Parts: sequence; C-alpha cells; structure tokens
Amino acid sequence: MFSRFVYLLAFLASAVFVQAQDDAWHLDYIYILANEEIDPIVSPNQQSTHMHKIIGGSRMAAFYNSDYYSAASCSSLRQQADKSNYWMPNLYVIDSDSNKYVPVPALVRFYYFLSRNSQYQNVSPFPKGLRILTGNPMNKSPTNVAVFTCQINQDFSGSLLGNSFNFNRDCPWGMKTELFFPPCWDGVNLYKTDGSHMTWPDNGVRSGSCPWSHPIRLPAIQLEYTWSTSNYNPGQALAGKLAWANGDTTGYGVHGDFVEGWDQDLLRRALNANGTCVGVYHSMQMGECPVLAPTMNDAAAKACKPERGELQEPFGNLDNVPIPRLPGCNPTWGTGDKPGCNPAIAGLDISGMTGQDGAYVASAADTQLFKLPTTPGWHNIACLKEITALTGGVSYTDASMTVESCQASCLSAGYQYAGTGQVGAWNCVCGNAIRPSASYFPGMCSTPCPGNSAQQCGGNYIFNIWYAANGTTQNSTTLADGTQYVGCYNNPGTTSQGLIGASTYNFQSGSMTTETCIAACHNLKTNWALTTSAKWCYCGNEWRFGTGSLVPSSYCTVGCTGNSTQKCGDYYRSSVYNITDASIEKSSVYHPPGWQGCYQDLSGRLALTNNYWTGTITPQTCINGCSELGYSYAGVETGKTCYCGNSPQITQRLPVSQCSTPCSGNSTAVCGGTNAMDLYTTAGANTTVASVKASKPAGYLGCFQDSGSNIAFQNYYSYTVNPMSVEICKQTCMELGYSYAGVENGNQCRCGNNVPTTTQYVSGMYCNKVCSGNSSETCGAGGLLEAYALDNSTMAPIMPGQSAADYITCYENSNRGLTGYTYYDNGMTIEKCRTTCSEFGYGLASVYLSKYCGCGNSWAGATQKYPASSCQYYKCGGNSTEYCGGQTQAAVYNTSEVTVTINKPDGWVSCWTDAGNARTLQDYSYTANPLSAKACRVACANQGYQYAGTEAGNQCFCGNKIANGAKAPTSSCNVKCAGNNNETCGASGYMDLYNATGAVASNGIRGYLGCFTDDSTFNGNSYVSDWMSVDSCNQWCYARGSAYAGIRNGNQCKCSSVAPTLVTTSASCNNPCTGNSTQNCGTATTIATYELANTGIKSADFVVTSNSTGYVGCFREGSTRMLPSYYFSSSSMTNDLCISNCKALGYAFAGSEYASQCYCAAKLDPTSGGYRVAESGCSQQCAGKVGICGSGNILSVYSTLNATTTVATVEGLKGCYSQGTFGQTPALSYSGGYMTASLCRRTCRSAGFSIAGTTNGNTCVCGNSATYGAAAAPASCNAPCQGNTTETCGATFSSAWSIYDTTGAGSNTPAGFPANYVGCVNDGNPRVLPNYSITNGGMSSDACRKICVAAGYNNYGTEAGTQCYCGTSKPAVALLPDSQCTSKCPGAPTEACGAGGKMSLYAIAGASSPNTTASVSVSASASATGSVSGSVSRSASASASASASASSVSVSRSASSSSAAASSSASSSRAASSSAAAASSSSSVSKAASSSVAAAPASSSSSRPASSSSSASSSKASIPGGGAIATDGTVSVTSTAPITSAVTAPATSSVTVPSSSSSSKASSAAPASSSTTSTAAASSSTSKAPASSAVTATSTTVIRSSSTTSSSAAIPTGTALGCWTGGNTVFSSATMTGHDNLTPSMCQIWCNANYYTYSGLSGGNTCGCSNTLDGLTSAPASSCSTKCSGDANQSCGGTINNTYSVFRAQAATRPQNAKRFDSGSASIRRDRKGERRVVHSQNKKNVNEQSMKRRGKGVFAHW
Repeated sequence: MFSRFVYLLAFLASAVFVQAQDDAWHLDYIYILANEEIDPIVSPNQQSTHMHKIIGGSRMAAFYNSDYYSAASCSSLRQQADKSNYWMPNLYVIDSDSNKYVPVPALVRFYYFLSRNSQYQNVSPFPKGLRILTGNPMNKSPTNVAVFTCQINQDFSGSLLGNSFNFNRDCPWGMKTELFFPPCWDGVNLYKTDGSHMTWPDNGVRSGSCPWSHPIRLPAIQLEYTWSTSNYNPGQALAGKLAWANGDTTGYGVHGDFVEGWDQDLLRRALNANGTCVGVYHSMQMGECPVLAPTMNDAAAKACKPERGELQEPFGNLDNVPIPRLPGCNPTWGTGDKPGCNPAIAGLDISGMTGQDGAYVASAADTQLFKLPTTPGWHNIACLKEITALTGGVSYTDASMTVESCQASCLSAGYQYAGTGQVGAWNCVCGNAIRPSASYFPGMCSTPCPGNSAQQCGGNYIFNIWYAANGTTQNSTTLADGTQYVGCYNNPGTTSQGLIGASTYNFQSGSMTTETCIAACHNLKTNWALTTSAKWCYCGNEWRFGTGSLVPSSYCTVGCTGNSTQKCGDYYRSSVYNITDASIEKSSVYHPPGWQGCYQDLSGRLALTNNYWTGTITPQTCINGCSELGYSYAGVETGKTCYCGNSPQITQRLPVSQCSTPCSGNSTAVCGGTNAMDLYTTAGANTTVASVKASKPAGYLGCFQDSGSNIAFQNYYSYTVNPMSVEICKQTCMELGYSYAGVENGNQCRCGNNVPTTTQYVSGMYCNKVCSGNSSETCGAGGLLEAYALDNSTMAPIMPGQSAADYITCYENSNRGLTGYTYYDNGMTIEKCRTTCSEFGYGLASVYLSKYCGCGNSWAGATQKYPASSCQYYKCGGNSTEYCGGQTQAAVYNTSEVTVTINKPDGWVSCWTDAGNARTLQDYSYTANPLSAKACRVACANQGYQYAGTEAGNQCFCGNKIANGAKAPTSSCNVKCAGNNNETCGASGYMDLYNATGAVASNGIRGYLGCFTDDSTFNGNSYVSDWMSVDSCNQWCYARGSAYAGIRNGNQCKCSSVAPTLVTTSASCNNPCTGNSTQNCGTATTIATYELANTGIKSADFVVTSNSTGYVGCFREGSTRMLPSYYFSSSSMTNDLCISNCKALGYAFAGSEYASQCYCAAKLDPTSGGYRVAESGCSQQCAGKVGICGSGNILSVYSTLNATTTVATVEGLKGCYSQGTFGQTPALSYSGGYMTASLCRRTCRSAGFSIAGTTNGNTCVCGNSATYGAAAAPASCNAPCQGNTTETCGATFSSAWSIYDTTGAGSNTPAGFPANYVGCVNDGNPRVLPNYSITNGGMSSDACRKICVAAGYNNYGTEAGTQCYCGTSKPAVALLPDSQCTSKCPGAPTEACGAGGKMSLYAIAGASSPNTTASVSVSASASATGSVSGSVSRSASASASASASASSVSVSRSASSSSAAASSSASSSRAASSSAAAASSSSSVSKAASSSVAAAPASSSSSRPASSSSSASSSKASIPGGGAIATDGTVSVTSTAPITSAVTAPATSSVTVPSSSSSSKASSAAPASSSTTSTAAASSSTSKAPASSAVTATSTTVIRSSSTTSSSAAIPTGTALGCWTGGNTVFSSATMTGHDNLTPSMCQIWCNANYYTYSGLSGGNTCGCSNTLDGLTSAPASSCSTKCSGDANQSCGGTINNTYSVFRAQAATRPQNAKRFDSGSASIRRDRKGERRVVHSQNKKNVNEQSMKRRGKGVFAHW
C-alpha cells in the first residue's frame, strides 16, 4: 500500500491547479511527527480532548510560544526553515466484527496558495505567533472548508468527490481530506477563540481580495491528508466504518490547526522574490524557489522526532494497530449531543509537555492595523471594490466627476468619507464608515477622473476612498442677508428619507424666488430653506440628508418661476440654504378684521365654492356680501374675485408676500394673489340676510349673476317690455308655467324652473337698477337678476273654447314651428286641426292666421313665447268663438286626447296624393288583376324598392323615394283592391302608400319569392317531369348554379339567373305539383318562384331517401351519367347483382339501366342534368329476369347502405382489379388449361412472392408490387378457373385480375404429400435442380432427400420414377397440377416420383444454406439392450437438443427422441432421433464417434474408462473430395485434450480412439459409472451381433484412416475394400437391382444415405448395403471384373449377389464449382490428415429392412 502512495505523491505533485494570477508552493515530502493528544491552541497546557496526527517542528508541545517553536532543532517537513506545526485529528477504521478501532496512517502534503489582494501587493509572511484553526469538530453538516476524495484507480481516474468520508465503497488508492485555512488577517490579533482574527477572501477559500476588516493577505494553507483506509479490511466500503478521533462518524467534524514557526526573514524574502518564487503564476515545489531551496532537507525531515517525546497512550500510538477504544473520552457518535464516558477515562500525564504560552496580540512592531489620519483635510486611504464599500451615506452619478467635486458634496452633507468609481456611470459615494467586509483592492484605483484626467477616480466597480479628518472645512457661498448656500441636493427617491421629508413647512408659488422662500422660512424661524421644481419652497430645522446627496451646483438647472436668473433646484434636486444666520425684515401689510392669513389655492378655492363673484371688490365688500348670503367665511383672490363658504379647507399657509395683488375696488388694499387667497371671517360684516329680504317684494330669493356662463335660470324664458315691474314679470312667468320669475336691467323679465345656484348668489347691493314700471322697486342690474319664487301665486284660464284644457302656449310663428304636416281649411277649427295632427301621428297641433293647421312633435320655430293674449288676434274660420293665432303667433295645443282608428295592411304609411304628370313613386309600375297590397309590396321588395303604392284598385307603383304628392287624410283612399275586397287600393289621384322593405311572399316553403305572371323571364335550363316537386326543382336548379327556380303548370321546372317581376297573389299559383300534391306548382299562366339562396340548400347533391329495400327512385339520365364512377354490364344483371358489386367496391349508390347495365358512384351527380321521373319510367325487366332495371337512359337507383352483398368470401382473395401493369413484365408467369387459384397461389408462395394474380381462366402471374389497376366489380372477374370451375381466375380476355395473397391456408401444399413437398414442375434443359443427380431403381422422396442432404443440398426432386436431382437454390418455377407427376416411386409406391419431363420438387424449409456456419447439432438414438460403462448422456422418451460450440462436438443418445440435423464450424455430424449438446467435460464418446466399436451381445457389457478426459474441441469439417465421391477424403479435427477411451466387446473386437480425435459429452452428462445399453456400428470391422440384440443407433463421426481394428478377418483400410464373396444375404439391405447407370460412387452414396457402413456391387448393375461384412471371404480382384452399367471403366463385382466389389459407404460431395459447407479457408484444408467421414445405419438383423426399403424409414424419415 505504501508503494501506492509513493506513486500518489508523485502524481499529486504534478496535478496542482492554480487559478489565473495565483502562485502556489507545495510541499510533498512530509513525515508524521507524532500521534498524540495535545492541542496548544484549543487546550493550552492541557491534554487535548482527542488524538491528532501532527507534522512540523520538533518542539511541538501542549503550549505555544513562537520564539520557542521557531528554535526547534528540526522539522518533519522537508523545508527545515518552517518549524511551524500543522495537525488534523486522527482517523480510525471501525472494525465492527472485533469491536476495535484501527488508527489509519496518512500521507501528508500541503500547499501555500499565494493569491493576492491585487497584483500590486505581495502576500505577507505569517505574523510571529499566529495561530489558525479551520473547521469545527462539533459540526454535523457539510462544510466548505474541506473536500473528501475517494481515489479508486492508480491514475486517479474515476475518483469520487464527497462532503464527508462516508463513501459507499472502498478507496484502494486512499481517501484524501483537503482542509483549507483562511488567509486574511486583521493585522492585530494572533488568536481569538471565535476565529474572528482570520477570515476568507471574497472569491472562495483562497482567491479574490481580503476584506477591509482583515486586509493583510497571508499564504492560504491547504492541508492534505491522504488516509490509507484500505490497509485494514481491504475492499470494505467506508460508509459507517470511519470515525474522527473525537468520535465523529459523520465526517463533517473535520478540522485542522496551524501555529507559526517560520524563519520570518527567509519567508519574507521568498514571498517578495518576484519572477522566481512568486509572480510566475503557477504552482511549484518549495524547493524550486531559489530562496527556499537551500533549506530543503529530506533526511533531516525523515529523522526528525519530537524533542519532548510523544505523549503515550495506554495502548500505544501506532497506526494500523487495533485498539479497544478511541483515545480519551470519545465514544463514537453521529448526530445529537456528544455522549460522555461512564466510568470516566483517566487522563494522561501532560507535565512534560507544558510551558509558557505566547502572546495573543501582535507586538507593536508586528501590528499592521490601519489607522485613520488625524490631520484636517482629505486623505486617500484605500482602494475598495463595490459602491457599497462605504456605509451610512449616499451616492450620485456625475459624468464630469472630479475628486474635489465628490469631496465637496460629501463634506457639505456631513460625511467624512468620499469614494469615486464606476458602476456603469461615474459615481460619488459618501459615507460615515467603511464596510468591514468591503474587498481591499490596493493599487487598482487607477482610472482617470472624467472631469480631471490628472486625478484617479477608481475604476469599474472599484472605488478610490478618501477620508476627511476632523476639522476639515471647505469654501462656501454666503448671500447678502447672511444666508449660506449649502449646495445642490439630490433628492432621494423616497422623499421622507431626505430634507424634504424633514421639512416642517412648504408651499409653491408661481412667482417663487430664492428670497421669497428664504423669507418665508425665516419668518417660521427654521434652520434651512430649499427651493425645488422651479416653484416649491420647503423649510425645516433637521439637517436630514438621508439617502440624498449633495451634487455639484451645476446639477440644479431650473430657473425660479419668479426670477429665471435664479435656480430653484430642478425636478429631482433642490437648492439648499442655511438660514440660521440670515437677517430679514417682516411684512407690514394691513388687513381688515377677521383676516386668517394667506393660503395657497392651487385649485380648490379653500372649499369656499358655495358662492363667488368677480368684479370691483375690496376685502370689506366681499365680507359684507358673503355675510348677506349667510356665509361665515369670505376670501379674496387675484385682486377681483370674492369667494364665500362655511367650512374653509385650510391648505398650505403662504408668506404674506404671496398675497400682494391690489384690490380692483381699492388699489391700496391687497386682495390675495395668483394661487393665493386672503381668508377672512364674516363676523365684522355690516349686512345680513334678514335685512335685505325685508326690503323686497314677496317671494324674493336674492340677487344673482346672470351673464356668460353664470345663467340664473336654465332653459329660461325672457322678454323685454316697458313698462316692467316685479308684478308684471311674475304674472307672465306664471302664465307660461314657470316656477320662478326674475327681473333684470330695469325692463327685462326672465322665467325659469330652477332656483339659481348659490355660486351665482351675490350681494343685493349689486342689484340696484330701478324698475321701468315701478320706481319704488329695483329690477336687478346689468348681468344681475333679482329672482322671485311663484309658488304662492294663482292665475285664471287664459284661452277660451272646448280645447282650452289642451292649450299649451303662444309661440312666435314667423318661421313655422310645426311643419311635420301642414294644410289649410277655410272652415278650420281647433278640434279639426288637432284631429288631423293626431291622425298623422303628431303630438302637437298649431292654428294660425285663422285657417291654417300645422302638425309636429316638437316646436321647431322661434323659442320666443308670448302671453295667451298675443294669440287671440284671429277668430277660427270654422268657429268664431275660438281664436286661431295672432299676427305672427301660433296657438299650440296638445293632441294627446284625440283618438284616431286606422285599419290598413302591414307596412301602410299613409294615404298620399298622386298625379299622372307627377307620380309619387316613379321607379316601376304595373297593372295586375288580381292585385292586393301584399302582392304589390312583395313585387317592389323583390326588386329592391323601399316603397310600394296601390292605386285605382289594380295599379302597383314602386320607388325608392317619394318624389311627389303629399300625405292625405286616410278617408281619401277608398277604392277596393281588385284582388281583395277587404283592402283599399288608393283611389283616383290617391294611393295607399306602403313601406316595401322586408315584404316577403310566404307559402310555408323556404325561399318562396312569390307567384308571378312573367315566366318568360326565366333564362336557364328547364325540364318537364311527371314527378315534380318544389324540392326537386330547387335542387336541380341549384346544381346548375342558378339563382332562381320556378315551377309552372304542376310539372315544369325552370331555372333562371334573374328573377321575374310581375307579382300576383299567391293563390293564383294553385296547381298541385305532380310529385307532391301538398305543394303548389303554378299554373299555365303563373309560375311559383323560389330564390335558391334562401331555401336553405347548402349542397348541390340530390337529397334522396330510400325504402327498406334501398330503392331510391327512377331517374332520367342527363347530358352526363348520374352515377359516373363505375360501370359494368352483365347478361344476367339483376338489381341485387348491381347493388352487391357496387357495395363491394365501396360505392354508396347503384343504378341499373337498360336491363343489363350497372352504374356505381358515391352519390348521384347533381351536375349531370338528370332528374327524377315517375316510377312508370323504369319499365324494363332486368336481364337476369328478376326485377326492373330502369329503361333506356333511365336508372333504377338504389342505396347500397343496408344492402347485403351476394359476393362470396373466398379465402385469400383480395378482389377483382383492372389490368394495370401487373402482367406486363412479371417475375414469374405461366398459363395452362389446368390453372386453379390454389395452384397459382402455391406457385407464387413457393417462389417467394406475396401476390398471386389469375386472369382469363388459365393464366397465373406472381409479384410483390401491387401494380394492377383499380378495383373492379367482383362480377367483372367472370372467368372460372379452367382447372377448377368453382374458383375464379380473373376475367375473360385478360381484362381483369383476380388478386390473391400467398399467406393463407389455400397457398400451402395440400395434405397427403411427403414432407418438404413443393409441387409438380416441368423439367428439361436446363435442369430445375442442376447441381447433382442420381438414378436408382429403389427411388423414393426420402431416399432422394437423404442423398441430396448428405451432399449438402436442401432442394431435391424425383423424376421419371427413378431419378433424383439436387440443387443449391430453391427454384422459382411454375407448379403443375400434382396429378401430372404420375410416376410411382419404386422405393415408395404410394408416392409420385415425377413423370417424364416432370419433377416432384421438394425443398427443406428453414434448413441452413451451404454458406451457413452454425453450431453443430449431433444426435444419436439408442434402443438396445446391453451395457456400456462410460459417460454417455441418456434421456428416456425425451428430446434433447443443443448447439455444439465451435471448439467441440458432442454425441449423445436419447431413447425414442426426435432427430434434427445441423452443420457447424466443427466436425459435421448427423445423429439419429436426437440432437446433442456441446459440452466440455471428462467424457467418453458415444458409439461411432471417431472410433470403431465392435458389436456386443445383449448380455455383454462394453465399458469405457470413467477417467477418460475429453474436454475436446472439433474444428469445422468440410465435405471431403472434389467430385461426386471422395475415396480418401479427410476431415480436419483438432483436439484440445487427449481422449483415451477404449470400448471392448466380448466378440474380441476392440477399438482405440486416437488421442487426436475430439468429442464432448451430451448436454446432460451421465455419471462415469452409469450403465447404458449400446451396440456400435463402426467404420472398421465389426463382429456379428446375436440376433437377440436390438439396436437402433446412428451417428456421424470422424474416423482416422490410421485407426486400427482387430477382428476375425482383416478389413483393408481406405474406401475401396476389395473383392469379396459370400451369400446373397450380406448385401440384401436397401438394394438397387437392374440399374442401368450404376457406378461405385452411386452405390456408396446410396448406402450412406440409408445409413449403412458398407456398399457392395455385383453383376454390374446391382447395389446392396450392409453394416457388417460377416460371412464374406476375400476374393481376387479378377473375380470382380464385371463392368459397371454406369461406367465401363470401373468394375462392379462379379456374379450377381455372390461376388461383390465392396466399398465403405460415403456421403456425396458437391462439385468443385459449388460452395462447400466450410469457408474453404486454406488453414482448414491444411489440417486435413487422411480422416474421412462415415455415416452409419442400423444393424440389419433387428430391423425390418424390407419395410424400410418400401417406406424409406431411417433417421431422416420424419424430416
């Protein structure tokens, strides 16, 4: 572990991070001085509370004295000039298992980080005697003074950071604790128990500037202890397993100590060695500093020991030694209070460690405390960061800042500190002190002042600080009256925080001057005055500058309102004056008794708004006038206005100087001022309300202003007359119905209904003009009115006649006041005029000039009213007892009591005069019989006219204006209408005038325009139908884009873009519609017309309904088809056929026409021009003899919505489709009279296509892209398949496709065929399967499959009964009907083996391709009696399968299990009825695995050594040879472990498996002692087994040609075994007789395919197979000289079934140009060493071989 930390040290030394502008020294070679319980800082001259790990000077003791410590003889630090001491608490591993604590050793190093306050000030050395603590042993939360690192890897990659030592894993390369010490010293104190003598800089633990309170920058110590926490219990997670020496288990209580012991001079020189030791801006080892290098001594550090020894613990002080408890009283604890010890822990003897403790305050020589200057004047004392560096003051911005301007502003405001700097803009900040935490930035205040570039004003967020010592003064400005100008004051944003908030008085004045404000404040005896915002003055005593500041005087720029040459501050600043020494005279202006003072009046008039007047006034006349009016207060303002009221609202009191305007009634007196009011009480008035009222006539109200905007009576009546008196005026006003009367200017009378407001009320002394009709009375004055109330006066009626009660008044009528309707009548009476006006709807009637009557609703003439006597000049022409007006006056009456009853149709306006040469309505007219008022109104409204008029009974007039005529009495219009005897239609010379707007015809159907007589105006399409309705016509015309539709004569529909105009009565259009008798469809002379925009029709589509059968109706075709989307015809057409096909195509409507035609569409095409006709129009019987199918050009239309389709559902059929391009360049297509849909689908599926299409009854096309055309009616695909008429194969003449999928059941091979069967196909030249072929008289599909599979082909086929073909790729060929492959298989008579030129094609689905490199699945099947001792997997009645690894082959038995075949990169094997799993274990090989095994009797046992080791791997094997058969081919086998397995049998046959062969046991290995029944058929000679043995075992194995076999007869090695003679039963298995193309290779392949070991040829054309050579005797080669029927160059035995050419059975190999099973790599080929592959089959003795021949049974029978 120590070596790890040597590397750690070297790494850390090079991994220092130092921030920009930082220097740093690090000391990496440090030795532990002591582990002991002393702490001279916290526990001087006492035992410490816990254990510490200490480094540094040798004089470490329980006390601290700098002189003593610095004289130490050595230091455990390599830097021997540093006798300082540093320590951390010891760390312990908690061993919970042993309840022990293990002290942890540590590698220690430290840094001195030398960051500066600024680049202009070096770091200071530690002051002599300094003590520093960091951290808190009692802390229980994360702290920023420490960092923990779990170092996981040697290169420190993946290290973890934490805030404590509780990492949830181990730290193999140490747990590092980094502890930071504060570097900023206060300059005085060497130690304070709260640590306040030290603090941190402003940018973390070591960077940035120190605060003003601690400006001395010392080296920032970073103490690093890397703890070897994995020394004890390596791999243990640290969480919960560590504790500091004080028992803290949270890790947060980490802390550290430092006491100074440096060679002060040396450290100072090093800290000032710029360019070598500092100022290099990177970290360095202390030894790299030339000043410090001479004192570096590793040997001295390593040898250094404490001079007073080490304070020993009872159980020792060594690291890594478990101890029973933590030293001292330190039980472990996490949170909460620290527990105590019971019993108490005995203390240690500390006597040898005590001594004289050093000073806690620096000596005078070492003190670096800053002291403020005492000499009066400004002193530059510091450069600090941030505007907040000064406290208790204010700041302001100044773009022209200078040092002097800022100093002056601050001193004027009473501040001793001033600072200049930038915060965006230049700022001057004033204050009372420096904020202790302000960052000290020496030398950085170098930016020139904007107002004086020779001065330095700080910088960006940097402030140059100045101090004014006590006694500092500055120049000031003093005015002539002794006032001292203080300066321009920057008002604070919150006024209460500054001088304005401290003011005791303020006012504003439009004539403000500096003198005015000073005088006002001086009169109030305040200490200061200020002016601001041009017109405001504030006075106060407290000099509360608050957050405001004094700025240069140039900032106060706004001129005073009273003297623009003076500055009254500005809108955010104030001009401030000290008036304590001012000498100002007081004002001596005279005011009458009751004066309250001068008050500011900006707008409210001091609430004296009850009454006021303007004129010639003095204070006394205003007082008397307000008293007369009953008010308690009077106020004068602007020299000419008097205000009265009872509750003055006292505002700001102003100086007397502000109320100095001379009075308009006496220029020697003052009457207020501008915005200033002199306020008085009325207690000294000479007049009262009662005294004035007693001198006036009854009802007197007072004297009121009556001019300009001050009108006494609103809506008053006035007239002038001489003579005038109060009584005359009062009488007139009562007659005219007024409540009040007033006299004015001696001869004017005014009447009104309101009491004049009190604000117009003035003193009666001003109403002093004598009445022209009574000299004893006054009648107001000019602009002044004396008002009287009339409530106690009465009057007699003033107008005679029966309508006297309805008389209103007498008006001046020179310009006719009622002109709504006027007429004259020589017999005029008041009643007649009133009745006429009431009839015309007017509320007023006027009579004048004896015979004239005027009507209206309001008087519009002159507003001058007169007494009733003025309207009694003329007698009425019809009644001499009544008066009808005066010379120019009209008597006006109310008509409300007159009742007139008029009964006219809607819209009637009036009876109107009309003349032939000057028509009233001139735009349009017509004559109609019949005619009604409504018909005329509708006709006019339809054409957009506003007015309609009926005249002379049958005439209709229209117009937008009344051009001529006049309103006439209703009785003048008395002729009955020609169409309605209950209505009048005007008269000769008179018309009934109507408002036509909104008149509409109505018959209950939307859009009805009316009944018209001019149908010839219709200019669009039309049709006549015996099935007509309003709805169908409207819809038809809407579809044609017409605006109007009209129906006439019950059956004709006409469309138009223009409307007819000649409206008659709706009753004239009374013929019922032929299609809807409830609707009227015009007559021969009238047309019922509809405006389509108002019918509610939103779509041109036909609105159709259908009955329960879906029938919609009978429709005649238009110029285009009504159902245009799809069409087909059929000679057996029925409506059901049409409907079902349209529905199948997704159409909503179907229509049959002309007996055999069918049309489809989503809707009836409204633009076609077709229309509905009577049902009789659809009269032609359907071609299918069921139902009616329209007629010529007439459709029977049906909805397909609820129709049930008769189209049968056919499995796989996607539909009928038009041609498209599907058949143009097909990937596969063919035709034949045998075609069926199923056959086509099978063909396409076999060839790998997803779409099968048939057409013309006999054609099949395959493809993957749906390039056929659009969907067609199912009936269009009318061609029955020629091979199966129950199926559909498109359309005749290939006009449509029947499209099928190839995924359904119908696309599969039918049941009853052998496995893998594809179908019957044509074969010729070239061959469908061209890669390999064989002919055999015992051919079957199974035999062919075995031959091809053995040769590595997955596709095979039989042909002409005896032929077998193999192929690499599955052919994409057309399938014929299976019945065309008629040749029976000789080896399986129930199967077909193709025919002449036709092949029964097979393909093994999912088998590996020749290129596949996969795991080998090897299996074996055992069903025998006997026992073999070995390790052989056994699974009864189960299936076991697995994949062999690339390095091993495993052979297993599984009784009665299923089989599978596979190939792999190892040796390839075929197994019987099971698949074997690869395994690597100690095992022997199951039968026939790379060895020859003798046949054993059932009672014998064959054993293999249980200890045989076969952790073997087998390399991939290729099919040997390059031709059809390889006689000496090799199989490459690589063994990773020797196999020494022997199998013995009682028949004296023994087999030895070569050590180089490989094998692995099955997936479930049996114990070595397990017994299994086995008989093996091997590649060497095999002794004959008893007939009682029952064996079924097959295996693919590799046998070396060098393997040896001992038997009764020696069998030659190799493939050709020679010539042999014997009985005819030896080669009687799987025989091929009379073969006309026999060769040895063919026989070998045949026997191998049937799982036999040996093949024997005899008679030149006979082949037989066997698993034994028992009973044979070797014969000379000449005995086997019969030429082979297939190759005359080779011999195929001798006498048939007696003399045999014997060969080992061999699997076929693929031709040279075919891909092999292996990769063909040269390395594999080089590894072949004469090995060959043999396929074994059953023992013939216990197998029904004849049955196998017939049925092709064998291990592959169920593939």
